[in-house]
Amino acid sequence: MPFEVELKAHIDNTGLISRKIRDIPELEFSGSYIKSDTYFSLPEEPLLTQFRLRVLKDSALVTKKRKTLQDGIEVNEEIEFGVSDPEAFTRFAQESGYIISICKEKRGEAYHSGNFTLEISDITGLGSFIELEVLLEKFEVIRVQQAKAKLLDTLDLLGISRDYIEPRYYTEMLREMKPISVD
Repeated sequence: MPFEVELKAHIDNTGLISRKIRDIPELEFSGSYIKSDTYFSLPEEPLLTQFRLRVLKDSALVTKKRKTLQDGIEVNEEIEFGVSDPEAFTRFAQESGYIISICKEKRGEAYHSGNFTLEISDITGLGSFIELEVLLEKFEVIRVQQAKAKLLDTLDLLGISRDYIEPRYYTEMLREMKPISVD
């Protein structure tokens, strides 16, 4: 199972950060995106996400994460697979007893270099963020430490204060804005 080491930080000036990113020679522009996420929970635990359905322009993915969080940096084990019909999958999940607990839309641009990804995202209702991620094939303490250092070094390189790191998950922030109601 792959592991991702990631952090997100608030940003005020996406244009300035985009220009700084383009000055980093090893980063390659991957493209713009719109990611529409639907989070599923069990009715008795509506605040606990069981899995996510992400719909992109040409594909849809279901993801289950085993998450840990330390100092605003996530280390997640992921199980992920594609689905050909997002609407049918949603119906399947609901008929299997899951509820839609929250939805999120992300628009932005992505850059990458090897196993490193950088995204500038606007999250509907939450504002703009930079997201940095290192993907690891397996969990090794030394590799996780190296990945964390790379994420923090990249923030420093871009002139983003570590005080801007957002330790909460997007779903948590969205739920604070709009508390869940289960019928």
